[in-house]
Amino acid sequence: MKSCGFCLTWALAAGAQAASLAHAADLAPRDFAYGYRIVPSSEASAYRIALPLAIYQGTVRDDLGDLAVFNARGEVVPFFIRALPAETRPAHPPAFLPLFPLLGTTPATAAEMRVTVNSPRVALTLSTPGAAPGIVPRQYLLDARALEESVAALQLVWEHAPADFSGRLRIESSDDLDSWRMVVTAAPVASLQAGGREFLQARIELPPAQAKYWRLSWVDAVPSAAITKVLAEFAQAHADPGWTSETVQARQDTPGDYVFDLGGHVPVERVDLRLAEANSVLAADLYSRKDPRDAWNLVTRARFYRIHTPRGDDQSEPIAVPLNRDRYWLARIPNPASAGDLALTAAWRPSELIFLAQGDPPFLLAYGSSSSTAVRTDLTPFISDIAVPPATLADPEKLGGAARLAAAKPPFPRRRWVLWLVLLGALAALGYMAARLLAETGRPEPPR
Repeated sequence: MKSCGFCLTWALAAGAQAASLAHAADLAPRDFAYGYRIVPSSEASAYRIALPLAIYQGTVRDDLGDLAVFNARGEVVPFFIRALPAETRPAHPPAFLPLFPLLGTTPATAAEMRVTVNSPRVALTLSTPGAAPGIVPRQYLLDARALEESVAALQLVWEHAPADFSGRLRIESSDDLDSWRMVVTAAPVASLQAGGREFLQARIELPPAQAKYWRLSWVDAVPSAAITKVLAEFAQAHADPGWTSETVQARQDTPGDYVFDLGGHVPVERVDLRLAEANSVLAADLYSRKDPRDAWNLVTRARFYRIHTPRGDDQSEPIAVPLNRDRYWLARIPNPASAGDLALTAAWRPSELIFLAQGDPPFLLAYGSSSSTAVRTDLTPFISDIAVPPATLADPEKLGGAARLAAAKPPFPRRRWVLWLVLLGALAALGYMAARLLAETGRPEPPR
């Protein structure tokens, strides 16, 4: 019985070992088609790399799962991919804006004001009709032409705050002193005294916006004292990382059908048809598909134009589309005679790869494999407090070659068969033990 138990234990242990071997897969650079040597800009614990178009064109998986970063020992280092974030610049310190009282009885416009502007960065000279000394203005004009930031709040300042006042202030913005946009309809303003205490509400928050001029108008009551200064507070500036684009020429298969090949699964969010001839207008249905054997899927219908003007060519704006990773695009045009040569411009938001400098350099970015994948690790909690300088990519080099991109024929599952044989052996051992136990229980006990 002891020998049978030992056989069973060995069989189960061998089965577990075979199962672990079946799931183990050590990655190496040769498992991928191509690679880039990474050139760091300085010594750091982590680096970031802007992903070039070749990565999208040389990988197999839509989610860029078939890429990895290796160190000099050929080990995979922790990495992840994220959309390139917008940079946030600190808010500009508050600043006083040039203030001009408007003493007329009607809303001030450019027609009612005499304005002299010598330069975009000097204060304007302004006068209004109907000015009368001693009258508290109902309106004020702020000159914000020197600003490049978005205004987020306005702080009113009096030489002597008005006593026991409560009113509402309307705020508008303009770029030409003629057309005005409503910003705040009726912001509460108050200056109260009671029991030896003072309460002053003179700060007005705004939706962050840029404008050359701001107009302040009392809606109902007018305070007993005129506003002497206005302090502008600015919003934090967010720098848009911009867009990356690729333009490809059309291949006309049939009349009215223009096919475009982006060369890979680019994450397209904007598309535009570039017309070869000026003064052209056409309507087109845009389709896409992943593989030439798939059916075309309608993405959008739009009108595109290119009109010549004295200032140059005026062209239609790119069309926003839902995120689309299809490689092939089709423009179907009802009147192909007016189309001429066409080109498709596809635009997407750039992404970057961030990796830890684990192990010895040089580091290698490998990509392109139909069978190999590397596990990503979200490094956001670890890199939030450290500087992550950029790194650049050297010239591309061949690793495993284009053969790694093709789906290989599944190999003979030798390990799986070994595992099944071990498990069958274990079952046979259990059956043998059960038979032995059954035979021993059926024997008569020897006489004592």
